Amino acid sequence: MKRKRWLLSLALICVLGMVEVGYTKESPMVLRLAHFAPPKGLFATFLNKAVGEVEQLTEGRIKIEVYWSESLLKSKEMLRGVEKGICSIAFIAIGYYPSELPLNNVQVNVLYSPKARDAGWVARKAWEVTDGNKELYDEFTKYAQTPWFITPYDGYCVFSKKLIEGCSDIKGMRIRITSDGQAKFLAAIGGIPIWIAAADTYVGLQKGAVDGALATIEYGKRYGYHEVTRFVAETYLSTNYTVITASLRDLEKMTKKDRGVFLEVGRRVSIEYGDAMKKEVDDNKALIEKAGVKIVPFPAEELHKWLKTPAAQKVQKDWIEEQNKAGRPGTKIMESFIKIFEVPQ
Repeated sequence: MKRKRWLLSLALICVLGMVEVGYTKESPMVLRLAHFAPPKGLFATFLNKAVGEVEQLTEGRIKIEVYWSESLLKSKEMLRGVEKGICSIAFIAIGYYPSELPLNNVQVNVLYSPKARDAGWVARKAWEVTDGNKELYDEFTKYAQTPWFITPYDGYCVFSKKLIEGCSDIKGMRIRITSDGQAKFLAAIGGIPIWIAAADTYVGLQKGAVDGALATIEYGKRYGYHEVTRFVAETYLSTNYTVITASLRDLEKMTKKDRGVFLEVGRRVSIEYGDAMKKEVDDNKALIEKAGVKIVPFPAEELHKWLKTPAAQKVQKDWIEEQNKAGRPGTKIMESFIKIFEVPQ
């Protein structure tokens, strides 16, 4: 019996020793990252920065291969892709997973936050709300992953062929949305929500399948929506961010030091990206206007009118009730989100 215990102890020491040694520059840990976006624009610049820093700061022990433009997985396959080990890191569009990530979908059930025009602020608040609510982490843990890089958005505007100056102008318009929450808010004032993949929206606008598309200024510019529209209404809807997650199995394979480096780089560079996005807004607007597109302010009173419609107010209430009924802390998460993101009520 003693000999058996000794052998088991020896085996454990050997395993721990192997874990401590980990990967080397000559034999690195290679992580595949699946993303839906094209390899261009401000986001690509900062994701590549994070990838480069991870490799540099781990002295080549960890390398990340990025698969852009859904070349590895489609957007709606990425959550399960990490879980199944098809990739180690993936872009998780939270609004695409209302059933799998119900509590994280709190954000798409809030119409707007006045300060959400600042993407750097959104990134910091997104980390704050996630760190402050273990339940949000737990939803990702269920699928064997955890947040690594939060991608903030500075509020969604409406790229359209028609001039939009208020809520009444949206009535009857077919507008591309990205979440159930956006669909409900749009329908609250008579808009017609249409689901189209990000990569297909350009053609949808071009051929008239949709009359407009909800997108941030940077997002719309990156996908060229300004090339097939005439106006941008500065609604700045939603307090949106997405999460790039990392496989927990792969994190466990890293040494403690490399794991710390990996997680620190993702968090820090995601905030740097948000700050850069804020600085680039004016440049993006100038480029869009140079293409002949008119950018039109959406009055604050129209946003308040939108928020006060019974159908819009019902979205938030229904979400809380649905979560609570399912045994999830909907009230707690919504109250936390509203407080941290300073959402008007």
